[in-house]
Amino acid sequence: MIPNLATAPQAVPPWTAGAATGSPSASLSEHAPSLSAALDFSIALATRNRARVLGLTLASLTRLDTGSLRWELVVVDNGSTDYTQLTVRRFATRLPIRYEFEPQPGKSIALNRVAATLRGRLVCFTDDDIIFPPHWMKHAVAWTDRHPAFGAFAGPVSPIWTRSNRAAFLRHPYAPQAYTICDRGDRPHEYPAQSWPPGANTVYRRELLPLPPFDPDLGPVGTTRLIGNDTALAKRLAARGVRILYVPEIRAGHIIQPAQVSPVYLWRRSYQRAKTLAHQGLVAPAPRLAGIPRWMFGELARRAGRLLLGWTGLTRSPRINAEIDLADILGWIAGARRTRHHQGAHP
Repeated sequence: MIPNLATAPQAVPPWTAGAATGSPSASLSEHAPSLSAALDFSIALATRNRARVLGLTLASLTRLDTGSLRWELVVVDNGSTDYTQLTVRRFATRLPIRYEFEPQPGKSIALNRVAATLRGRLVCFTDDDIIFPPHWMKHAVAWTDRHPAFGAFAGPVSPIWTRSNRAAFLRHPYAPQAYTICDRGDRPHEYPAQSWPPGANTVYRRELLPLPPFDPDLGPVGTTRLIGNDTALAKRLAARGVRILYVPEIRAGHIIQPAQVSPVYLWRRSYQRAKTLAHQGLVAPAPRLAGIPRWMFGELARRAGRLLLGWTGLTRSPRINAEIDLADILGWIAGARRTRHHQGAHP
């Protein structure tokens, strides 16, 4: 069962002590499996200055029913200056944690640092705001054992709201992607071509993973945010013939924090998504003006016009829809200026 954090107690106290930096102390790794040991499962996550929400994720992992499964949890601290290391220390006696510190900003860089050291035959690169139900790992292992023809197994992701005023933010078609909401129904099936699972709830067979698995240009990097590092990995695997199975029983929850329940958050995510796609070269060949495809200027004018109508009340369409659509084209324009390689289709 996925909890409702709007009413649930906080799992991590608001500590005020500063976190230590550099290598972890022995107490942070003494309960982790030996790096030479073969394991059933590895969970790896990168985190940066999100100690409170990280504590919620770690607390959910303490409730996993793992039975006789041998597993490890690798937390990569990507240059945090809050109490992240203290949070990990708090769970060191209850979880098989290995703590790593990666000072170079970048989620993909942090995960690439540890990818080659993971010992589980199954690997999940999750996030620091994911909640796992107790039977999650057992279900994942059972499905991988029963379906050897598949190389990746992805489950649904349900939102865990920390604020109640969420209805307006779910009406836009982009909201499920912005909040990493995924539910493809109650029946297992193979992911169709050009459809990609939520990376934070996808389990991979380790022997199929490329090394390094993630493009360092994608994912949060300091104040720059290009999204899609998980999707890029799934595309690489699919290009190599790896099949992905959707498994309803491998369900997880995604914590939606208060700051994310806002028009500004959806605006930024829409902008980041479009900028990422353009950065990857998914822009149709077209005549350019100042390095930008000319058709984008026309689309910018049309979407700005729709937003103006929304402001004046001359349309019944929610204004937030027009704002998100405008952010989308602005992201395409920003991304198109970053690359000179152009292929694919218009957004």
